[in-house]
Amino acid sequence: MKRWFLLIAIVVLVVAGIVALLFTQGEEEAREAVIGGVIDTPDPEPIEALPPETGGVEAIVMEPMIVMEEPVAEELPDEVITGELAFDDAFSEVESGKDLVQVYYGTNRVLLMDEAGAQIETEFPEGVYGELPGVLRYGKALIVIPPRHDPGRLETPLAGRATNEKRYVVLRTLQQSSYETVMAEVQAELARTEDKRTIVAYVHGFNTSFNKAARRAGQLKYDLGFTGPFFFFSWPSKTSAFGYTHAANLAEISYTQMTEFLADLARQDADRIIIIAHSMGTRVLTQGLVDLAAQDPQAAAKITKVILAAPDIDQRVFKERLLPKLGFLKNPITLYASDKDTALAASKEVNGLRRLGDASGGLKEIGNVIMIDASDVKSNLLNHTYFGDSVSIVDDFKSIISGPIAAKDRVKTLTRLAQEPQQLWKVKP
Repeated sequence: MKRWFLLIAIVVLVVAGIVALLFTQGEEEAREAVIGGVIDTPDPEPIEALPPETGGVEAIVMEPMIVMEEPVAEELPDEVITGELAFDDAFSEVESGKDLVQVYYGTNRVLLMDEAGAQIETEFPEGVYGELPGVLRYGKALIVIPPRHDPGRLETPLAGRATNEKRYVVLRTLQQSSYETVMAEVQAELARTEDKRTIVAYVHGFNTSFNKAARRAGQLKYDLGFTGPFFFFSWPSKTSAFGYTHAANLAEISYTQMTEFLADLARQDADRIIIIAHSMGTRVLTQGLVDLAAQDPQAAAKITKVILAAPDIDQRVFKERLLPKLGFLKNPITLYASDKDTALAASKEVNGLRRLGDASGGLKEIGNVIMIDASDVKSNLLNHTYFGDSVSIVDDFKSIISGPIAAKDRVKTLTRLAQEPQQLWKVKP
């Protein structure tokens, strides 16, 4: 039976990869190879002009400017504009029933260029950054939440890009800026926020584009009701289910920029820094935390809460190598796992060892970690993105961010698996 399950898991992963290949933006040749023809997607709907109070912009055009990437760290201009929206107070604006959410980002994805080094225009913001590692860059993005948004759901079309703002969560514009410019805005936002001078950051997993990471960050910030600075860190994780091994190598290459990113957050006047990481992104985060603790223990101590969702980390590596070096964390790590996560089952076959987010066989206590069984939570085909697709888990995130981290205090979202040990819990579906 186990062998059959693993076979099915691998087949499902391959099928999912084919689907991803079909709908990967711009891969027309791949679509023809698989289905023998080209899939047409509807033209994007025109975007209405913003009202005068948003800065008087006559029209919004998703045509970011692409800047040439240098192989070594270079001086970035203070404002590299990739959109035309004025971002002042954008996160609180409402336009025609659509909510606008501002998020900040750090990324080590390269900026794209043509062979001559000329600027490249692209219709969609995801075309700004590529899938190779580079220097750490900062910026901010504006995300549109549709009028009929369902909490705990990232509304996405079955094919093509998310451009219809009436139906889908859309990355409207992004603006790359210098570290100084972004953090000055963060400081100002911390000074006026009601969220206890808190910074929240999200680290995405494998097979995630910059566009999807931005959209997920906007959805999470909106569903959490969080009003403070919200970041996402985008590493070059590949955007195809067939690039797993390559993505794992890129995750390792990204440790340095992750450490730099965490140190930059720690320099801000925040009382709390909370990090949410998913899947392979948990490797990037945990190693970044370990390196930061070794380089600057005082900065590392400002990371107050860490959430690992469906972590794609070898269990023994986490318990024996990583966790002992994370003792500086003031609060227990919160970890979500599922026995129905087909993606992690397939990852086990690739890596040969059980993954940390795989709850098959039951949860086991791991040091000072709050282990939460999310097996009853339904998600996508692979049951791997439940962390953002479930109202129950989003509500639990909200409790962690806004209040005490102790699981016993989160009775609305969790139920105890056993009286002892007290670190094992289950999400209420």
